[in-house]
Amino acid sequence: MALIGREKEQDLLEQCILSKRPEFLVIYGRRRVGKTYLIKEYFNERFSFYSTGIPSKKTHDQLKAFNESLIDYGDEIKTIPKDWFEAFRRLKGILEKDDIIRDSASGKRIVFLDEVPWMDTARSDFKSAFDFFWNSWGSSQKDMLLIVCGSATSWIIKNILSDTGGFYNRITRKMHLAPL
Repeated sequence: MALIGREKEQDLLEQCILSKRPEFLVIYGRRRVGKTYLIKEYFNERFSFYSTGIPSKKTHDQLKAFNESLIDYGDEIKTIPKDWFEAFRRLKGILEKDDIIRDSASGKRIVFLDEVPWMDTARSDFKSAFDFFWNSWGSSQKDMLLIVCGSATSWIIKNILSDTGGFYNRITRKMHLAPL
């Protein structure tokens, strides 16, 4: 790990990885403060799954990018998911495989979804599918660490942290990353 500083944030990440329960960590902060860098460096890019949203693209392109990540992590279905529900169902399939990459110390499966606000395009049902994925399956997986990140702070606060629907009381930890 080549991180210097951010001790408080590294302590929080260590608590998440050593936890005996499923963890849902939300990281937010303005652009260019090092959110993605922190997570990639801390975990040495050893994720069970990683995908990032694409700025200013429609649902089809977001699903196309997510599909590339699914394939990279072992999904054998090559076609672009028809919707986010299918995409998250396929992600669940990957995460249930015996040979999935896990944290070497804790055995946790680490899922990192970067720039989540970009994935939530108009009428895409991203949030509903993501909510269903976490509430119907992910939140019962004691060895799961789900990390979501985004620079659109207002979207993160409104749609995840302050959500009164499916994400209400489901976020286990949050990190506001300020500039150094």
